[in-house]
Amino acid sequence: MKLITCEFNMDSGCVELRFDNGTALDIDCTVVESEYIRPLHTKLAAARTHQGR
Repeated sequence: MKLITCEFNMDSGCVELRFDNGTALDIDCTVVESEYIRPLHTKLAAARTHQGR
């Protein structure tokens, strides 16, 4: 399977991947960012709680 195109769609906020076997994959960047940020916020909150003791 070879990647044919990779484009960012500003209207949907998705990265759109197209492969030579007809497979299409859309990655929602907003969801990815949220999943990445959530653990960071949790760690920061825990660190602040720990420092406050």
